[in-house]
Amino acid sequence: MTAYNCPNCGARINELAKIARMAACDSCDTALLIEDEVVRATGQKGVMHEATSLFDIGDTVKAGDSSVLLRGKARFSYGRGFWDEFWGLDAVGKPVWISLDEGDVAVQRELVDASLSRAVQNADIGDAITLGRREFVISEIETAECVALRGAFDHELKVGESYEFINALGKNGALLSYEYWIGGAQLYLGQWFSPFDIEVEAAP
Repeated sequence: MTAYNCPNCGARINELAKIARMAACDSCDTALLIEDEVVRATGQKGVMHEATSLFDIGDTVKAGDSSVLLRGKARFSYGRGFWDEFWGLDAVGKPVWISLDEGDVAVQRELVDASLSRAVQNADIGDAITLGRREFVISEIETAECVALRGAFDHELKVGESYEFINALGKNGALLSYEYWIGGAQLYLGQWFSPFDIEVEAAP
């Protein structure tokens, strides 16, 4: 088995390397990118000030039909404050993102649909977006900055990098999100949940 070590402090990160492309070293302040059995430093993991949270890395979140073991946490700062994005794996090992913003919880999965990219980027608040037979109305257009990283992720994030994002709401709490940045973009589809509708199994 390949031995993965932090290039900054030498700490072993084998467990994270099995599941992730991006990780924050638990032993120092270095954000790490894992590519083709090579680990390289990509910057600092940032300062994540303590804040009350419904769940954290290592917990299992159950919402609707999803049960997700949380492996990474990213904090984003935007106009009204900050929110936390958690990355994890469901019961069959598929990646899931869970957002925690002002007490509300959104559970989303990446969606591959390049046809929406240009239309979404040129849209305004109140515009409608059609995805299959479902209609979503844009409710939010903002810019956010990644300010801190902890744990592991399935793609690269950088502290200090800005991301444009668009949220669009559908019926019964359905949520369509689009994020784009220099060099990339990603679409997500999921659902908003009340904190009273989720279960959290704390890390052992």
